[in-house]
Amino acid sequence: MTSTEPPRQGRLAEAWRWLTRWRVPPRWRRPLMGAVVVAALVAAGGLVYMKLVAEGFIRYNKWDRRVRGTLRTGDQAPDLELTRYDGSTLRLSSLWAKKPAVLIFGSCT
Repeated sequence: MTSTEPPRQGRLAEAWRWLTRWRVPPRWRRPLMGAVVVAALVAAGGLVYMKLVAEGFIRYNKWDRRVRGTLRTGDQAPDLELTRYDGSTLRLSSLWAKKPAVLIFGSCT
């Protein structure tokens, strides 16, 4: 039995007939393969872009202010001056003067 010859019996033959029933017309083969190649390139480009953003080589957006490698796990947080909603300022050292402070950066939604 060759690879192009269908199986002769049972469920395997039925599966073979189902797989070979739909054929792409010759005039659609090139455009279809082109679309598949373009989709694969777009997907690969998206994955590469996501990896470069995650590694910090590309800025995510114009507000991205990450600096690679300045703060490590376990280091003491720098003394920041934060602006409150009402416009007044708050220094981080005033928060951890009495007890530890936990900082969470990111979205809560």
